[in-house]
Amino acid sequence: MAKNCLRITHQGDTVQLSWQRGQAAPRFADVVEFEHPFHQQALTDLRWYLEEYLRFPYGLAPDNAAKIEQKLQNWGQQLFELVFRSSEKAREFFQAATYDGLHKCELVITSDDPTVLNLPWELLYSTSDRQFLAPTLAGMSRSLSEYAVRAEMPPLPQDKLNILLVIARPYGEKDIALKTIARPLLNSISQIRQKVNIKVLRPPSFEEFERELNRNKGFYHIVHFDGHGDFDPNSQGFQHTLGGLGQGVLVFEALDGSPQIITAAQIAQNLADCGVPIFVLNACKSAQEGEAKFSSVATRLVSLGAKGVVAMAYSVYAVAAKHFIGRLYGELVGGASLSNAVAAGRKAILNQPQRPSPKGDKPLRDWLVPVLYQQEPYTPFIPENNTDIPDIDDLLVETSHVTSLHGFPEEGAYGFIGRDYDILRLERGFRQNNIVLLQGMGGVGKTELACGFARWLEETQGRAGKIFFVSFEHGATLSYVVNQVGREVWGDKFSSVPT
Repeated sequence: MAKNCLRITHQGDTVQLSWQRGQAAPRFADVVEFEHPFHQQALTDLRWYLEEYLRFPYGLAPDNAAKIEQKLQNWGQQLFELVFRSSEKAREFFQAATYDGLHKCELVITSDDPTVLNLPWELLYSTSDRQFLAPTLAGMSRSLSEYAVRAEMPPLPQDKLNILLVIARPYGEKDIALKTIARPLLNSISQIRQKVNIKVLRPPSFEEFERELNRNKGFYHIVHFDGHGDFDPNSQGFQHTLGGLGQGVLVFEALDGSPQIITAAQIAQNLADCGVPIFVLNACKSAQEGEAKFSSVATRLVSLGAKGVVAMAYSVYAVAAKHFIGRLYGELVGGASLSNAVAAGRKAILNQPQRPSPKGDKPLRDWLVPVLYQQEPYTPFIPENNTDIPDIDDLLVETSHVTSLHGFPEEGAYGFIGRDYDILRLERGFRQNNIVLLQGMGGVGKTELACGFARWLEETQGRAGKIFFVSFEHGATLSYVVNQVGREVWGDKFSSVPT
């Protein structure tokens, strides 16, 4: 069923609201003058609240955070007045959307101005309904007005949602922990693993990224990048088309672990060539617009053909990412459109607001952090042999996992926690050698680390085939190890295998 749509179109110094009910022709309100609604200090305060407050919640910080939380509603009301109270037609359109149900309506912000795209539109607040709109709407997205809708991509597999996860940690011990996003991501999709195929790119270099996508054209629905993003003011990519210098970049990891700076244009070309429609970014600064047109990673990817880009307007906490990504992928597996899935993920963040801090868990209103860029509605995955889209809750059923681990000691109640830098060192060690030796005093956790690393590889397709654990604690010999492995691989036929 076609959803209703409210569209805010910004052009030059003006803004215009349009309303479309289902398949009917859109109707347009008067064009009105656009004035930036916030002082820079308001945006600075918002960023401090979302990114810095809970890192050091001492002294005056809690009082300042409480003041900003009170301002969120006022800021949202300013945005609302700017658009939906700008004329009688605009009021009429919003009333029509409310009457039909905001949960049946999508909101699209269309512009080519970075300052407009970068506004926290997710804060829109209706005083009459006494609610923020973003968690209520069926979907909310940003689009670029200067670019036409691209050609349809070829059909993708519909048996599983295929995700390529790129985890780049080029700054060693100073970097964020290897599994900061991956661990909560894997936990959040544990109940739908029968419908999700997730592979971690090894090594997380741009060359391997190109090879993996070219080996599997038309296979991946999503590339999920977990790493660092930035804006390079000296980049001249596509200058002749878009005007201005600079563009967004992502930091991949070279074979030796050093940083590898790649422009969004290079990444977008590979996505388009290999038929990958969706890019999910956990990268810092991934949705922040620079001064030049289309400077950010998100807008560059969309402008060059990606069907949709889910980015973070601010740094995201791992707990929030778990709630958001788990729901996002769960909804996509159920056949939801990308914008509906993002909306559901946002509600998951809203409904579970507790975030860790040095003073214990504290509530944070960070449901506005995820943003979606897309040029048109897009549904990447329709479950096979299903004429009716299943409810996501019907998919959340625990299933037995067929493990490739053999002989491993039972994992503790809380799993393997921490040691992320050691896991990263093991990842890099095995890139260079077939054998890696762990050394340490008795009791420091060598066995736990080895088992934790093996389980990490098994979860993320880090090794093809089976992984074996054999203890030499009680005098096992090489012959014993070979026999144990041989019987697992060949069964009774192992005795006849020539030596």
